[in-house]
Amino acid sequence: MNPEEEAACYTLIVPESVIVASGQALFPRMRMNGGLASILAVPSSGWSTLHGEVTGLLRNGRVSPEDLSHLLSRFLGLMAGEPERRHEEVSLGNRSTAHVARCAQEYIEDHYPHTIRLEDLCRYTGVSLRTLQRSFSRYYQVSPVEYLRARRLHAARQALLRGNPSQHKVSRIALENGFTHLGRFSVCYRKHFGESPKESLARDK
Repeated sequence: MNPEEEAACYTLIVPESVIVASGQALFPRMRMNGGLASILAVPSSGWSTLHGEVTGLLRNGRVSPEDLSHLLSRFLGLMAGEPERRHEEVSLGNRSTAHVARCAQEYIEDHYPHTIRLEDLCRYTGVSLRTLQRSFSRYYQVSPVEYLRARRLHAARQALLRGNPSQHKVSRIALENGFTHLGRFSVCYRKHFGESPKESLARDK
């Protein structure tokens, strides 16, 4: 390796204690042996797919934070022994799929407290409903509707945890975060967080 190549390399040093403490949680296929970490066999096809995606990104010359996030997710999935996903399901170099998904996610982030229809996302991204749903699901592994619901639930939870029971109402917080049916909101909230909205609001601040 020449000096220029060496200067372009980065080394990530992780203390052994951190690996020991969190290794089993993140990497159930990893085993410690005399201070050395070893990974159980991973199908070569999985590594080949990952290698192909990395190569495609490097050839493209533009790597976004979202690409890195998906790349890390794929790597952790292989380490955790998850079944290999088909290459076409998450193609990091597929700019059209990534662009559509990111545009839709951007719109949701900016408008989630208000009414959002799938038609709105189609108009904003400039694609058909089928393309929108397929691109979003492939990129984020959830549908646009599921993502929107989760975004609203987390926003409502943050407001409830910060709120004062004597000054704030669950119904008002739900409405402010895009929920128009209080009963459905309560059911979804409990299913998602394991407690009712009222319990979250009543927590000690």
